[in-house]
Amino acid sequence: MTAPGRVPTAVVTGGGSGIGAATALALAAAGHCVVVGDLAVIDPVATHPDITAVLGDLSAPGAAADLVSTAAGRHGRVDVLVNNLGISPHREGFEKTTDEDWARTFEINLFVPIRATRAALPWLTRSGGVIVNVTSALAREPMVTMPDYCASKAALAAMTRMIADEFGPDGVRCLAVAPGPTLTGQWTGPGGQLERQEAATGTSREELLRGPIPRQLGLSLGRLAEPGEVAEVITFLTSGAAAAMTGTTVTVDGGMLRGVG
Repeated sequence: MTAPGRVPTAVVTGGGSGIGAATALALAAAGHCVVVGDLAVIDPVATHPDITAVLGDLSAPGAAADLVSTAAGRHGRVDVLVNNLGISPHREGFEKTTDEDWARTFEINLFVPIRATRAALPWLTRSGGVIVNVTSALAREPMVTMPDYCASKAALAAMTRMIADEFGPDGVRCLAVAPGPTLTGQWTGPGGQLERQEAATGTSREELLRGPIPRQLGLSLGRLAEPGEVAEVITFLTSGAAAAMTGTTVTVDGGMLRGVG
């Protein structure tokens, strides 16, 4: 394991699977000590010598701050915060999305990042660190079946700009990465979108991914992104190669948003 206090330290919320897990592994490969927080953690992350997993519900009172404190206590510093944790429930439209639905989605997708950022800023201002918020392409082109999700991610994008403006003079950079359709568990897992479309169309998931789904989503590249591809963009933004970048959103969407914004 890398020596405490001498190696850059990254905190990744929702780092147990999908884009978060890929990001944790990419940051570790780039030389960071990584602390991830999630309800559960897949094996490549759980067994990595430079990654520490903190299991628990980050929406619980104090949990996001505790995650940052764990990283700082273990490694003596926090240099990178990746606010990746999020939920993306499908709804039957705006009118059938309840107050409880809105509250839960904003709790996970906006308030957990707010709390993690608040806890990390004293460390990040000390190190000249970086925050990367994982938003969504749907923050810019919302879907009627995901009203609370799209609005919460748009709010997170706005927070990105505000943090960049306020704390840029302290040397802190804040950016967002907006993934489009990505092959995470939401697509590939049990009950995921591929399984549902297989059942509805009688077409195999392999065939769906070769043509119908990319065409339906308007993906210029003709395919969904891999979690590792999004993770590499996040890792680049945390690096010195992106030292002049802050306050902006980088879209990784296979061309879905061409001509938007």
